[in-house]
Amino acid sequence: THGPYERIFLAAGAVASTEIALRSFGRAGDSCFIEDNELYFFPIVALSRPSQPVDRYLSIANVVVGLDLPGDRYVQIHVAPTPDYLFAFYMPHGWYRRFSGLFDVFRRRVLLAKLYTGPETATRYRLTLNADGRIERDMVARGRSLATAKDALKALSGVLSKGGFWAPALGLRQSATSSHYAGGLAHADW
Repeated sequence: THGPYERIFLAAGAVASTEIALRSFGRAGDSCFIEDNELYFFPIVALSRPSQPVDRYLSIANVVVGLDLPGDRYVQIHVAPTPDYLFAFYMPHGWYRRFSGLFDVFRRRVLLAKLYTGPETATRYRLTLNADGRIERDMVARGRSLATAKDALKALSGVLSKGGFWAPALGLRQSATSSHYAGGLAHADW
């Protein structure tokens, strides 16, 4: 126990929590590792027009698909309609209003997929407490997540094509960082 408390919970994000724990309880040279689960985005296009109109709504994920890939690799894919707020946020307001009919067609035909790789193929970081009490950060291993994401997209494409959908291989884009690194990686490696 520490003081009158039996347990202390630390919730400052993956990087900051590790720093606080190392500074509080560590000795010079102690290290901790953070294993990422990297994130990729890609579109899924409906090749035929939906029979019913698609309502406007916000969805984080309507379908979650888990894929086991050869080599003990696992990915999760979250699929949802392309939310209008992406267009509204990234475009000037006048353009959004002018092209809203086009966005209605886009919303009916394009789904947004988010693919999460597991830590076994992703980037690994080490945080080490140095003699001055400062944290040194370095990348220990650059992952094989892109190859895993491509393999997952290839496996998924066969299933999608049977259902009248298409996932273009060129559409696979990696997010700069995982959003769960609150207060840590600001959209880039250190």
